Amino acid sequence: MTKKFTWFAILFTGLLLSGCSKDKTPPEVIESTVQNSGMDDKVKVETNAKGTSLTYKSWVAVDQVFATRTAPAGEESVVETRAAGKGTEISVLLTNRLKHSVDTASVEHYKLAQEPAVTLERRIGETYAEGYYITVVDSILEYRIDYGCFTEKFEMSYQVAFYNDGVTRFKLPHKSYDNFSAEPYQLTAMDSKMGEGGEKSGEYSDCAYAWKRFDQTLKVDFGGSEYAATARTFLRRMIASDGSPYVVRSEVLASELQPENDPNDAPFGAHFISKLKVRQRWSDGRDAEEEYTVRLFCEINAEISPEVTVRGDPAEATLQHKEVNMKDENDPWMIPNHPEFGKTTCDVMGELYLGYPAWGVVFRLYQTYAFYDDGVTYALFPGPEFTADGVTVVSDNLVAMPNEGEGWYEQTVKVRAAVSGATVETEKMMTIHFN
Repeated sequence: MTKKFTWFAILFTGLLLSGCSKDKTPPEVIESTVQNSGMDDKVKVETNAKGTSLTYKSWVAVDQVFATRTAPAGEESVVETRAAGKGTEISVLLTNRLKHSVDTASVEHYKLAQEPAVTLERRIGETYAEGYYITVVDSILEYRIDYGCFTEKFEMSYQVAFYNDGVTRFKLPHKSYDNFSAEPYQLTAMDSKMGEGGEKSGEYSDCAYAWKRFDQTLKVDFGGSEYAATARTFLRRMIASDGSPYVVRSEVLASELQPENDPNDAPFGAHFISKLKVRQRWSDGRDAEEEYTVRLFCEINAEISPEVTVRGDPAEATLQHKEVNMKDENDPWMIPNHPEFGKTTCDVMGELYLGYPAWGVVFRLYQTYAFYDDGVTYALFPGPEFTADGVTVVSDNLVAMPNEGEGWYEQTVKVRAAVSGATVETEKMMTIHFN
């Protein structure tokens, strides 16, 4: 999964103000110096149904000089000083928590992103005093995985302590979460049912909803050991609101893709017949096995290219690499066509790029794909797919053009692409000026 982290910096005024006991006035410190600090390697681990708590000790050693005040009757107070000793250790227990979560999310579809976006958000929470000079700050670290139709969230709390005696301010050492790794999710089918109704449920009693259970585990390092947080989200999708029958449960039984080998398509394009066999159980008691068929297409084109001027030696003009780039399924170039119950076809654009030392040759690619969606099950029909490994450069000729002058050449490139059992090919010419 693609990882991109977003950090939210939050100003917190007065974070370093020392905490004071409500019962007693803290001794007045007039001099202090931090001599040392540290934290225990040992972490106390407690696990229950709500998650895992991780507790350890953090400490700071401070040389302090306190003030004592005496005030005889009728006279101003007199300050007398005394040393509190060298390296007084002040410690605090810090607790981090990895929470297990259970939630419900409303979704419009069950098409989960194959490369979800990941963000990490930090939030400062409450603060509390621990003794005279320590303030503990509770914070939340939220690991978010955006699957398009919903966002899964893992919440981890952590604590940071600050020493402040009015003279010296110091942040105590603390342990951090690191090396986040989300395990592959599990998506479990559940029976569709009518809504419960009522404001608390968030459902309408006259509407039918499909349900799926989404389970995922996040592993994280803390203090040199690995721990895990789990998230379970029930994905709820409205699939009927007019009292008509709806699919309770469905599954794909088989799929098939065959090229048509229509000579009218050659040599640039090819058609395919794609099939899905689906078992359905309906709310009116019907059990059915349906076969859905779509006709798909792919094509390669050579557009006219303007002449290019490059630096280099024509003798070294050899192919360096080739790439196939198709638009993502969520890209605006994906245009749904002729939606019917259970199936929708889409147009996708892309390009084949042949890279040379100082220029590139581009071929336009076009293909259709289709998906099945009955409200409960989302599945792609098998379809044609361009790949770089399937592309062969049949011929690549660079010929001088003496009539145009020195350094002018004409390049002719013929490519052939093997696509899901079919073959498409085309040829492209372009003018190149070497200087």
